[in-house]
Amino acid sequence: MTDVYLVRHAQTSGNKTRTFQGRTDADITEEGASQLKYLAERFKNISFDKIYSSPLQRARKTAQAVNLYHNKELVLEEGIIEIDVGKLEGIPFAELYQLYPEDVQVFINTPHLFKSPGGESMMQVYERMVTTLGRLVGENKGSRIVVVTHGCALQNYLAYALGYGQEGIQRAPICLNTAVTHLRFTENGLPFVVALNDASHLSAEQLEQGKWELKP
Repeated sequence: MTDVYLVRHAQTSGNKTRTFQGRTDADITEEGASQLKYLAERFKNISFDKIYSSPLQRARKTAQAVNLYHNKELVLEEGIIEIDVGKLEGIPFAELYQLYPEDVQVFINTPHLFKSPGGESMMQVYERMVTTLGRLVGENKGSRIVVVTHGCALQNYLAYALGYGQEGIQRAPICLNTAVTHLRFTENGLPFVVALNDASHLSAEQLEQGKWELKP
């Protein structure tokens, strides 16, 4: 068996101000730093062989917290970076409804059909996440690895892991900030869920702040 811990990054300025941040290299907030202290303690007694992170700083800082007591080499992986939302980048959610109403409705109701103006399509994100995670699992058979990534990227992969497929992306959860999903893969590369979107290391207040919805 191969174990993979998927972790969403800590709260960022974009999460706090409700801004569509995509590839924007937003830093974590003070609240995000507090979340990371709890996340580090959660992983203190969880051994792992390798840790991978999206190159964006919010993921890197989260990976560093996971790695605090382990000192493993941190490998940056482009394939698990967040969706490129093109012209929607950096726009507050409230303004998105006014400026790009049709795109927002597609993103919410039929995300598998979403294509960022000047950016990636949701299908591109789905395919690269499935391909990248498949490669990482193949390269680490029989090991335990940690993969630190982003909300939309994670939702796409979880749609695959949960058996919903491309057209069922909206059925997969949008993970909370620093939430952990533990998957176990068979020798044939099939994933089974051990824990899903688990942020039990956070307080009730932190859990509430970590929720993500595309609302004005």
